[in-house]
Amino acid sequence: MSVQENERIVREIFEAINIRDVERGVPLFSEHCELMDIPFGEVYRGPDGWRQQYDYWLSAFPDGKVEVTDLIATDQRVVVEYRGSGTHTGTLKSSSGEIPPTGRSSTNQFCDIYQIEDGNIVRGRSYFDAASMMRQLGLLPEQAGHA
Repeated sequence: MSVQENERIVREIFEAINIRDVERGVPLFSEHCELMDIPFGEVYRGPDGWRQQYDYWLSAFPDGKVEVTDLIATDQRVVVEYRGSGTHTGTLKSSSGEIPPTGRSSTNQFCDIYQIEDGNIVRGRSYFDAASMMRQLGLLPEQAGHA
């Protein structure tokens, strides 16, 4: 695939998040895709995995938005930095348990790396500072010297 097509595919995912249209993103993921949330150790597979990951975040942060701040594309990979923000008014559910709503807002920096083959995402890795997010939600104490 071309660099431009790979960039379009990844931008389409972020647009689907912001307009709350999970199905718009489904055709972009390979049946054998593996998506990994590195900080939380969650793994999602295939188009259904995209739906699960989408629901994981937007059920916990129903007003959540993402803003792409940088994107680097090649003919096989796309690296995207973005800001994710929202208010924790829903339950954050994971395989390690549930975090009830705190009502607090959180804004975090993320970096995702996508591998694309034949017009479909076959692998994705998401990196972010989970401890910073937990501090913003009031679930971890503030670091000394930080407000």
